[in-house]
Amino acid sequence: MSNDVLINIICEKEWHFYVTRKFNWFVENTQILANKPQTLIKYIGLDIAQENYLILNGDEYYTDYETSKYNRVFENILKKDPDFLKSFVKNIFKIAKDVNNYADDLKKVDTRTISDSRLAEAILSFQEKYTMSFIPASSRPDAYLDTKIKKLIQTSMGVAKHKVDEIFSIIATYPKLGELAYADEPLELLYIAQSIKKSGYTLDNLPNDLYKKLANHVSKYSWMKGPIFIEDISFTREEYLERLENLISKNIDEEISRIVTIRKTDQAKYKKLSKTFTQELKNIADILRSFIFLRTYTTEASDRLLFNARTILLREAAQRLRFSPEEITMLSSDEIVALLLDKRQQKDLEILINERMKGYAIVIINDNVTTTFGEQAELLQHTVADKYKGNTVVGKSAKRQRVIKGTPASLGTAQGVVKVLTDYREVEKVNRGDILVASMTTPDFIVAMEKSAAFITDEGGVTCHAAIIAREFGVPCIVGTGNATALLKDGDIVEIDAKKGLVTLIKPA
Repeated sequence: MSNDVLINIICEKEWHFYVTRKFNWFVENTQILANKPQTLIKYIGLDIAQENYLILNGDEYYTDYETSKYNRVFENILKKDPDFLKSFVKNIFKIAKDVNNYADDLKKVDTRTISDSRLAEAILSFQEKYTMSFIPASSRPDAYLDTKIKKLIQTSMGVAKHKVDEIFSIIATYPKLGELAYADEPLELLYIAQSIKKSGYTLDNLPNDLYKKLANHVSKYSWMKGPIFIEDISFTREEYLERLENLISKNIDEEISRIVTIRKTDQAKYKKLSKTFTQELKNIADILRSFIFLRTYTTEASDRLLFNARTILLREAAQRLRFSPEEITMLSSDEIVALLLDKRQQKDLEILINERMKGYAIVIINDNVTTTFGEQAELLQHTVADKYKGNTVVGKSAKRQRVIKGTPASLGTAQGVVKVLTDYREVEKVNRGDILVASMTTPDFIVAMEKSAAFITDEGGVTCHAAIIAREFGVPCIVGTGNATALLKDGDIVEIDAKKGLVTLIKPA
């Protein structure tokens, strides 16, 4: 299909820009597999596949139809089975447990001694589990429950609209239902920093016990940097040492006390507030909190599985096929398996890898999937962005918007220099006291977040990664601005009022 025809088909619908996040092709292809109705029915018994969605070289778009379909499916099933969401929560926990167990088992596989055909079988087995790991993200009813709970708060408690948001913010704190690496890792590193500072040793002369603590930390959390990206990366000992140097310069006892206190206070506030709820509101609030936890828990399970597979299965396949660790992730599992079994396709797939490295587009229209790569994908990305993204890069001659509005996620005020991060490679440009601006934050941004005076994001709500980390770090955070990364640029000085959700441009760069 030509780009002109594809663009005309796309423009027949009204699209809303969601977020920019560019992953490797293996990940994006898995998203296609997980979005199939038969896959969703197999794992959760529901067809909530997105019938219209665009992923254009990292830019993602959706239509209003998807939101209404999503809400309609959950509304209808709850009429038939009011207890459905309770069993749904249990099912998602089971999926996460299966994924985590498989990830652990994968670490025991010795690929050096198996044949190409056995390696191919292992990759297909992994793909099945990895596809399953996408199901929770494709099916979580957070948005539906958000709306339902806010209406129920207003009707059952008889409070004003502004009070609804205040009550909801207490509900929307994550419960401790298990280990979350993105929440536990910063605190555990603080404890290591505390031990180092109290011991009087320097980072380049650690005693054996502290060296082992750091080594264990690296082993436990290095996968968090981003197996979903093209690059074959993980957090290194040097990166943790850099973070420790920054943490040691702070009042560590105060930092630890704040995080521990916030977590206890959040749970106590909810426990006290929930006693005033009707049983219906209490049930739905508890379920929402479970899904808030599961949002991150299942994502971490999926990412850890991919990290292990890249380290063990895909790296071995890359070596046998003479690809780099990055190039192998620009193929689908079926393509890798086909090549392991018949290497005559090597040249064709080398060309395809090069095209996907330049760019890719996934167009889902009325449940039909079209993919395109290379220059065509880049052209499609820019054409759709011009019409629907609504963001223009700030230039010297452009008239600057002085106030940006978003959702308060962590209260407070701050003023500082803007640093816009498009991906993890830019974290080094953030200095102490800067204002971090990103489309969204992920654990690979943590080294920059620990230095920042405030966070501003394009997308997300009060339960997103940036919001939760900001509350624990005690810094202001405004999320859901829609276009802060387009309207602000490095060197701008801004003032943040996170109580009002306002970002004001004080002095352009």
